[in-house]
Amino acid sequence: MTVHKNDYLPLAVSGIQVLNFPIGRKTAVPYTRRGDGSKYLLLVHGILGSRSDFDAMLTPPSGWTFIAIDRPGHGSSPSIDGPEDFEHTVLSDAELVRAFCEAIGIEKAYFFGMSYGGSVVLALSILFPELVLGCAVQGAQEDGAELVRHSRGMRMFAELLLKRRRPFALRALAYYYLNRTRHLEESPESLKIFYGLMMNSHEYGLLSKMPNLVRLCYLNIRHTNKAVAAQNIISVIELKLDGALANIKAPCIVIDGEQPHPALQSRERIYARLPASLPKEMHSFPDVGHLVSFFAPQETKRLVIQFFERQRP
Repeated sequence: MTVHKNDYLPLAVSGIQVLNFPIGRKTAVPYTRRGDGSKYLLLVHGILGSRSDFDAMLTPPSGWTFIAIDRPGHGSSPSIDGPEDFEHTVLSDAELVRAFCEAIGIEKAYFFGMSYGGSVVLALSILFPELVLGCAVQGAQEDGAELVRHSRGMRMFAELLLKRRRPFALRALAYYYLNRTRHLEESPESLKIFYGLMMNSHEYGLLSKMPNLVRLCYLNIRHTNKAVAAQNIISVIELKLDGALANIKAPCIVIDGEQPHPALQSRERIYARLPASLPKEMHSFPDVGHLVSFFAPQETKRLVIQFFERQRP
């Protein structure tokens, strides 16, 4: 299983694209661009992540251009206001990706999303089918009810939302992340405690031998705006894409590990709800769970590119 490189340096910024998004506000999106091919693959990271998550995947084959972005509040993106003044949801991030593509002159592209980023790619494929030539999702969530059902912590915040106490739920979740981050250390043991259900025991064993990935995850968490992370999580709790997946028109490949926490087991549900006539594939990696893109980046890239190459644009 190919993993991240043994040395860690943050990905160099190729450019920063300023977008008028959301309406009335400007957002600066840092990105790293590799390759000069005519086929574009845009990569979207998850909550508490960054474009550096794709370091080991960001060498494109001939004919391709790969672009990884930092979503607002993550990575190298500039400081922003709290959630009361700024929307950070799966749907708004799908619109952000669309606006980013328009701003840099991309009319059609392929998309890969990890975790929350996978949910963004699904939403993008539903809302803007004219943009999406193909979608690849790893560890995406399509229905927040499943996450809530299997996670006591998420259930608590969902109950606050049902009681129409959204501002309190957002503040409480942001405080939770801030408090956890204060106690975070740059060690596999500390990251295992922080990630909780997102990391299984096999992934922890791999992480323990990868100081470069420990460093990446530590910096990602430190640099994430916790108010943004809170809005992202609340957005996933409220997510209801399952009924709309049948409207996706672009070929889709669904990837995950075989051993994610039950709260994150969405691979088979997503695959089943995609149209039967749609070119689609489903793949799983043994032993690993929700963080498969970290621990099998080259294999993931190979599956994704081979699938897209078999499709007719």
